[in-house]
Amino acid sequence: MVRTKIKTQSESVTLRIEKNILEELHKEAEQKLESLNTLANQILKQYVYWYSHAAEAGMMYSPKPLLIRIMDKLTEEQINQVIDEHLKNDFYGMANMLIGGYNISSYLDNLESWMSASDIHHRHDVNDGIHTYIIHHGMGKNWCYFFERFFKALFKDMKLKYAEVKATDDTIVFKVNVE
Repeated sequence: MVRTKIKTQSESVTLRIEKNILEELHKEAEQKLESLNTLANQILKQYVYWYSHAAEAGMMYSPKPLLIRIMDKLTEEQINQVIDEHLKNDFYGMANMLIGGYNISSYLDNLESWMSASDIHHRHDVNDGIHTYIIHHGMGKNWCYFFERFFKALFKDMKLKYAEVKATDDTIVFKVNVE
């Protein structure tokens, strides 16, 4: 598979940053073996594509262990009901608030922003127009069932020409044609 990277134009700016914040950014960049410029661009992209709209769209932070415990208490039937109600009542408005529309390309961009902001390990490859996502969330079997069922329902609602979703106990793999 070939990974695609879109070249974008950039522009230089000068910013004044509090010394203690800058020191922490330098430390993090060094730990990640990347430049301060790369780290700053990642932070700014996350802000623009996720944080600046997340609260307006009804997103909030919750501890991962708490979410796992809640989901582990639900049956598959209850999970299906939650997904159906969420897609019917909430998701369309949230998607419009977060990404300004309801289409697969924008959704996938936003999904990557959410996964990065949530530190969910993932990989995205593109081969012959097919986008493959491998998502390892480490949240257990019920969350895998949730994501598998959610993605299937979402892709069906978006009327995609091709969509395939598979799950294991901690990993979701889906392939979609965005054309």
